[in-house]
Amino acid sequence: MKLLRNRLFAALALLMLLSGAAFASAAQVTLLSMNDIHGHIYPEDGVGGLAKASTVINSIRAEAPGDVLLFEIGDVNEGPLFFYFHGHAEMRGLSLLGVEAGTLGNHEFDLGEEVLFEAVSRANFPIVVSNLRYKDGRPAPFPQWGAKTTANGLKIGYFGLLPPALASVTSGSGSFRAGQDLPSEAERMISLLKKEGCDIIVLLSHCGLEDDRLIARSAAGIHAILGGHSHALMETAEFVEGPGGWVTTVGQAGSYARHLGRMNLSVKEGRVDREETSWQAIPLGKDVPEDLKVAWLIEPFRERLNERLEIPLAPQPTDMDARAELLRRKEAPLGNFIA
Repeated sequence: MKLLRNRLFAALALLMLLSGAAFASAAQVTLLSMNDIHGHIYPEDGVGGLAKASTVINSIRAEAPGDVLLFEIGDVNEGPLFFYFHGHAEMRGLSLLGVEAGTLGNHEFDLGEEVLFEAVSRANFPIVVSNLRYKDGRPAPFPQWGAKTTANGLKIGYFGLLPPALASVTSGSGSFRAGQDLPSEAERMISLLKKEGCDIIVLLSHCGLEDDRLIARSAAGIHAILGGHSHALMETAEFVEGPGGWVTTVGQAGSYARHLGRMNLSVKEGRVDREETSWQAIPLGKDVPEDLKVAWLIEPFRERLNERLEIPLAPQPTDMDARAELLRRKEAPLGNFIA
């Protein structure tokens, strides 16, 4: 009996050693992202929209169930849908897609704090942002970070950052201000997420590509930056070297829900494996069918919006000529109408 027990302990120890070595040597996770949707949740000329995105997302999830995380990178709200429905349409659509977490963009603030909170409340996923505070120094009422353990045992930590120039890129920031020192904010969150035992750290950045590069060059510890704000359509991954030879993978997927970002992130011994890590911006073109359930559930907002937009505001008996050479040099019907 003693011999059998010793053999069992030895087998268990060997299994733990081998699994630990495999975990330390290689780990993979698929990160999906959508950024700068700006209210374009429906197809336009047969291209883009959340229902098409859902079709592609479901196909990717079928490849590796439990190892795929979808993130929203800010500026989902803007335009007529946001003005009339205060984020309800966009957040319903994204919630149907199974978003893990999102962050804020500057346009989420356009209609003021009350509408911002209303829009965020419509989401069934957390909105994280770590460099947003009230002007009196109090922390903003949003979580600064989150974490998810995947089916293969990886703990993925994530946090969000807003552009430092928040007040100049929206009229509705109100009593909020964004932290100015992005590298310091990133280092603070890296330290926190490491203490939380995260194996992989992801930044959801609505700061723009140049600031993403700055953060990656300045702060070691971020494995992936999923970006937005600058509407960059990146066809391949960008690997940015930081302190101590640390490498961060950067990706951004254009705008207006015309592409879905996909990062196949591979980590060996805690660092990004450049050979096995890739990025692509998947087109949501005319050949991609819509997920009919998603399309059906967000269609009522478009119907109600069209009804409101068809309500006449005032009669105008003449044509509206908006050519610059006319408006700058003489009186015009359009100018009179606006005045």
